[in-house]
Amino acid sequence: MALAKTGLGFPVSVSANSTGTIVTVASSQTVYVRGLLIHNLDTTTSTTFHVYVVANGGSAATSNKIIRGAMSASDTAFIEFPYPITLTTNGDTIQVENDNASNAITVLPLGDKESS
Repeated sequence: MALAKTGLGFPVSVSANSTGTIVTVASSQTVYVRGLLIHNLDTTTSTTFHVYVVANGGSAATSNKIIRGAMSASDTAFIEFPYPITLTTNGDTIQVENDNASNAITVLPLGDKESS
């Protein structure tokens, strides 16, 4: 198994009061998520976020929530997993929910995937 060594992509914007898909397994390539960098774009309001590991065909729910965090206005959170979250099935995802009522957050996934 060789790694692509290209990272997992660019920051993903998650709109106010919504849940966004940050990483998706595609082309049967195992994905290794080592961490998340989350930034609150709101300069005046704090926010709460939730991170979910969702199996193919599932949806973000209490049963697959792994993190609940809070950030002050304009704050950044760095979440590093002691061992990578390994996603193996096409359609498996990491999703992040943004509870901020007025502004988006951005999420940068950190890790790698198998090369083609």
